[in-house]
Amino acid sequence: MRFITGKRATGTAEPLLKAKPFLKDTFLLAYGDTICRLNLSNMYAFHKNNSSIATVALTSAENPKKYGVAIVEGAKIRSFAEKPKEDLGSYFINAGYFIFEPEIFAYINKTDKSLERDILPRLAQQGLLYAYPFQGLYLNINTRADLEKARTLLQG
Repeated sequence: MRFITGKRATGTAEPLLKAKPFLKDTFLLAYGDTICRLNLSNMYAFHKNNSSIATVALTSAENPKKYGVAIVEGAKIRSFAEKPKEDLGSYFINAGYFIFEPEIFAYINKTDKSLERDILPRLAQQGLLYAYPFQGLYLNINTRADLEKARTLLQG
């Protein structure tokens, strides 16, 4: 196992670029503030069956504007907006779990700061972003209250 650290918060694109030398095969990226019950074997099979460069696990939320919102058509994400101000008519949100091929790095610019704001929307626009919807436990932990809720759910 290898850890990559930085001196300051830089967004989600730079850490991914720092990991590039170590990512020679299909890889999983997961946000550290998200817990879900997701069948990664099924997601991996879906990713491979579609010959995808990028697959995003999606779940639904009552208030999707707090998250990255995906507009899905078939198996592909047609557009992606991080914390949109307006209602996009979709309840599909980014669950914080991704499967990528190393080719993803060809679609990342050195000026990109955010996976969610820069890279995922670009991939969606180019028809390269696949949706893996799932149902079940999804917890996004951003506050003490979220942490307490997670502890209660996971212990019970």
